[in-house]
Amino acid sequence: MDRQQVLHQFMQLYALQPERLSKQVRIEQALRQAITQQWPSGLRLPSHRVLAEAINVARQTLALAIGTLLEEQLLKTAHGQGTWTSRPVTPYSPLPANAELSSRAQRVLGGPGASMIQSGAFVPGIPDIAQFPMRKWRQLYSSVTVPQNALLLSYSTGGYGPLKRAIRDFLARWRNLDCDIEQIIITDGTHNGIELCAMALADVGDTVAMESPCYWGARNVFTAAGLNIEAVPWLPEQGHILPPAAAPVKLAYLTGSHHYPLSVPTSATDKQRLCDALSPAYIVEDDYEFNRDDHPNLLFSPHQSATCW
Repeated sequence: MDRQQVLHQFMQLYALQPERLSKQVRIEQALRQAITQQWPSGLRLPSHRVLAEAINVARQTLALAIGTLLEEQLLKTAHGQGTWTSRPVTPYSPLPANAELSSRAQRVLGGPGASMIQSGAFVPGIPDIAQFPMRKWRQLYSSVTVPQNALLLSYSTGGYGPLKRAIRDFLARWRNLDCDIEQIIITDGTHNGIELCAMALADVGDTVAMESPCYWGARNVFTAAGLNIEAVPWLPEQGHILPPAAAPVKLAYLTGSHHYPLSVPTSATDKQRLCDALSPAYIVEDDYEFNRDDHPNLLFSPHQSATCW
């Protein structure tokens, strides 16, 4: 394989990488794919300068990507002599055709919420992150982390203390909810919070009641946790349509002051009627959207409810 073929294949694979990724990651993925699938082991690569110029990136960016593949032992180098490919002895191979995922995974992937596209404009409940003010966010992040606060790098009880106190004050001021910082747990996101509730409050085979239509992300989390889903129809003008013979459930998952995905105000009275009928052991209220005056729409039950933010 001559140098022009190598450059052409590298440029093609680089162009196929998603543009939302950084240039370094795109280089890493293009080289990784070429080494494991197209190029033979022991192939000498063109110089870093030639590779960088072929895809119009800085040599430092290419060098960082090369360094990653050297650590993965997909490339080898010798000072002043060049860089060579080093295909793994046991190359990656896909799962055999008869391999099966767990029944829970199949249920998740078979649902309407398992789309490959989970972001972008006009996706219900998902912001268009392309418009996120990343530069301003980095400035604010740096202003907090520059003082080298070691606590930001450590594990703590339920989250960073000053942030928990700020959340406590926010809840009291905006949601009319008084709580202690020990009752606040900060997670990586909504899915992590819902998963924590599912794992801590229910066992495999338990039933969770959810509104229909519902938040697909919560349904997927509960399904992956091995819970059975009982869909309760919900209409903006009528509220929940109760089943004729309602059986007790372990969890009742409700959206907060606004219904998801319809984004219309909910009713605490309607929620209470549903909980009286189903007698859930725990109530999870996902208050994803709010303003100052809509807290009466929430159903608070201090002794048995967990509110997910």
